Amino acid sequence: MKKAKRQKHQITYSEAHNKAVKMYQRSAIFLLWAGVVNVFAIVIGVIQLAANSLATQVQFPWPTSGFAMSFSVQILLNSVMIKSLDSLAADILMIIIGLVLGGLFAALGFFASKGKRWVLLLGTALYAIDFGIMFFVYESGFVARLWTNYAFTLVTHIVVLVACIVAIVEYYNVIHIEKVFKGNKALKLDEEVEGEVIARGK
Repeated sequence: MKKAKRQKHQITYSEAHNKAVKMYQRSAIFLLWAGVVNVFAIVIGVIQLAANSLATQVQFPWPTSGFAMSFSVQILLNSVMIKSLDSLAADILMIIIGLVLGGLFAALGFFASKGKRWVLLLGTALYAIDFGIMFFVYESGFVARLWTNYAFTLVTHIVVLVACIVAIVEYYNVIHIEKVFKGNKALKLDEEVEGEVIARGK
């Protein structure tokens, strides 16, 4: 049985450019969602702590699945606050810090999606550092290494980091498309060939 040949079709400058820009925007916006998820995780975590406290009058095992979706630095700070502060004060501070960190990454994601390269690189670098902190937080025994919480934190970070890397690649793809067409917007390329050229960065 012969292998079917992949069909090629002509792609214009506008099609190639718009395709890369859309992929860039959809990927860069993950930084914004990382901030939103952090705030959401803190709220869920605080609710879990409060609900368990009311029901059993014992401390909820740390960290909860809600907190595990937040930034690693947030998990680290939360664990310190829970152990050293009054429960109400800890909850208030957790929410404040969560809002600050969430707002920071939401702003980074918003401006990165608008094509600000330095913002995208800064956001990616900060999130990569937070990814590294995750291993310290769990491996050092600073917080309980429950496999569900570890998995939540790991998967969340991998998804966002992969999206950031895709955004960086697509940013340079947009620049490369400009070079490929060299201002000749009437030029058409085979989409398969165009994709291969951009992927190699030639």
